[in-house]
Amino acid sequence: MGYLFLTIALLCGSIKGFCGKKISGKVNTLKGVFYINTLRMLLCIAIGFFIVLLGGIGGFKVDLYTLFITAMSGITTALFVATWIISVRKGAYLMIDIFLMLGSVLTIILCNLFFKEAITINQCIGFLLLLASTAIMCSYSSSIKGSFSLSSFLILAFCGLSNGLTDFSQKCYVKTVEGGSIAVFNFYTYIFAALALLIFFMISHKFEKEENDGKSFKVFLVVCIMSICLFSNSYFKTMAAKFLNSAVLYPVSNSAAIVLSAIMASVFFGEKMTKKSVLGIILTFMAIIIMSL
Repeated sequence: MGYLFLTIALLCGSIKGFCGKKISGKVNTLKGVFYINTLRMLLCIAIGFFIVLLGGIGGFKVDLYTLFITAMSGITTALFVATWIISVRKGAYLMIDIFLMLGSVLTIILCNLFFKEAITINQCIGFLLLLASTAIMCSYSSSIKGSFSLSSFLILAFCGLSNGLTDFSQKCYVKTVEGGSIAVFNFYTYIFAALALLIFFMISHKFEKEENDGKSFKVFLVVCIMSICLFSNSYFKTMAAKFLNSAVLYPVSNSAAIVLSAIMASVFFGEKMTKKSVLGIILTFMAIIIMSL
C-alpha cells in the first residue's frame, strides 16, 4: 500500500515540476517568486479546508504539539518552494532532484535518532547505489549547463535541506500524533507556509521595482494545477510515510523523481539523454529493487 501511495505522489510531483518549469520564465523577480508561491499555498489551504470540512467542523481543532509540527512543516515548505523556483532559473533542471535526494540523508538520520527506524544492509547497499547514480547524473547535468557558482550551489543545498526537514515533519506527525488526519496536517502546513511566504513577499517588495510579474491569467491557471498537484503530492507522500521506513521512502522518492526529471528534461526541455544519464537511471532502478527486498 505504501508503494501505491508513493507512486501517486511521484506522478503528482512530476506534473507539479513540469508546471513549475514552464512558468519559471514568466517570473523575473524574487518578489514574483514569492507572489506565485503564496498564491499556490492559499489555493492549497482552500483544498485542505474543504477536505477537512467533510469530516465536520471539529476536525479543525488541534493541540499545540500538532501546531508545532505543522509550523515546522509549513516554514520548511515555504523555504523549499521559494528556493526550488530560484534553483530552476539558476541551474540544470536535474540538479534540484539530485540535491533533494541528498537532503533525504538528513531525514533518515533524524528518523533513526528520534524513532529508532532501523537501516538494513539492503537499504545501505541501495543507498550507496543511489549515491553513485547521483554522482553520474550530476556529472551529466553539469556537462549540459556548465559549472555552478557558489551562490547556486548554496541555494540548491538549502533547497535539499529544507525538503529534508519537511519530510521529517511528515514522519513526526504520523509517528507521534495518534489517529491524526493527513488532511488536517496538510491544511495547517499550508497555512504556516502561506504566512512565511507572505512575509518574504513583503520584504522583497521593498527592494524590487513594481512589476506585473507572474500575474497573467495563464500563469494563474498553471498555478491552480500546481496547487492541486502539490497538495496531492504532500497528502499521498504523508500517507506513504505510515507504511514505509524513512530509509526506503525518501531515497526512493527523490531518486525516482530524478529519473522522471531526466525523462521530462529530455522530452520537453531539450536536455539530451547521454550514456551517463542512462547509466544513472539503470543504477537508480537497481537501487530501488535492492532496497525493496
